[in-house]
Amino acid sequence: MSEKFQEKIIEYIDALSVKLGVATEHVYGVMVRQQFVEGIVYSIVTLSVLIASIVAFKKSLQSFFKCCKQDEDRTFGFVIAYGLVLFMSFFAAISFLPDQILKIYNPEYYAIKTILDTIGGK
Repeated sequence: MSEKFQEKIIEYIDALSVKLGVATEHVYGVMVRQQFVEGIVYSIVTLSVLIASIVAFKKSLQSFFKCCKQDEDRTFGFVIAYGLVLFMSFFAAISFLPDQILKIYNPEYYAIKTILDTIGGK
């Protein structure tokens, strides 16, 4: 990390701590804890979505096979669309989970990343 960015990070944290009336170390500590908490909360939410989509997809498959046996054309399309949406939500949740686990494992990195994103305007 260049000295220019390090100086901007320190300036940002100092400015934030002055506005809040607390020490710079306190602000950084709060940001690190926040990343850890976000990682836990979002991991739980993501795992819940994964479990729900697996259960719902299994029910969708059961309905699909039931429709095939009863030869119901109207329900068949709905079951296929429902199953595809659940399948896509499953893969979306899987792609979201690693970042949340990393926030739990290394919250300092994500606190600094948040500061850099704020300074860089991204």
